[in-house]
Amino acid sequence: MHKVKTGVTVLLIALFGTGCLTNQPQSTPPSARDKTVTRAQPPAGEGIDISGYDVAGIKIGMSFDQARKIVARHFSISPQKIKFGKTGIVNMTRVKEHPSFFSYANNKESIVVHFTPAVPFTDNMDVIVHSVGYSVSPNTKENQAEVAKAALAKYGRGVNSFTPEWCPRPIKYGLKNEFGDIYTCWHNDIALRVQSSSVTMSDPGLIALANDYANKIAKAQPKF
Repeated sequence: MHKVKTGVTVLLIALFGTGCLTNQPQSTPPSARDKTVTRAQPPAGEGIDISGYDVAGIKIGMSFDQARKIVARHFSISPQKIKFGKTGIVNMTRVKEHPSFFSYANNKESIVVHFTPAVPFTDNMDVIVHSVGYSVSPNTKENQAEVAKAALAKYGRGVNSFTPEWCPRPIKYGLKNEFGDIYTCWHNDIALRVQSSSVTMSDPGLIALANDYANKIAKAQPKF
C-alpha cells in the first residue's frame, strides 16, 4: 500500500506541481510557482473564470497537434503511441475526416482528449479541444483523496468550499447546509470537476457552436 501511495504522489506532482503537497516547504520564489496555487479564493457561489485552466497541460480550445505534443511530453512517450478514436468528425465541407478523440494509458494514469470542429470550418478540418479527462489508477479511496487534495492546491477552492467544481456561472443546487446555499455547475457550461480519482474539464458550448454553424451553412436556399 505504501508503494502505491508513493507512486500516486509522484504522478500528482507531475500533473499538479509540488503545490499539491501541503506538508512540503515552499522554498521556491513566489514568481516561479504555479500561479494557480496563489489564486484569490472567491466566496461560495461566485463564478470562477477557468478559461486559462489546464488538466495535465491540456487547455480547452487547443489544436489537435498542440494537445498531442503536450500529452506525449507529459507521459514521456512518442506521439505515435497515442491512440486515435475510431469514430471521426466530418464537417459540412465534407473535405476531410478527423479523429474525434485520442487517448493514452499506462498502469498508473490515463488521459483522453475530445475534439470538435473549429468555427468557421476549414478545408483542413481544424479541430479544437472541447474536453479532457485525466485519471489515476487504481480508483481507491486513498487515491480519490490525493486527487482532490492536488486539485484544491492547483485550482483553489471551487464554487463551494466542499464541492470539487469550478465554473464561471454556478447555479443554486436547491439545497442548503450549515454554510448556506449549495451551488453547482450547469451541465451545459464550461466546467472543471473532480470525480472519484479523475479530473475532467469540458466546454459543451463549443460543440453547440459547431453544430449551429453547421446548420447555418447547410441552410437551403430554394430558387424555384
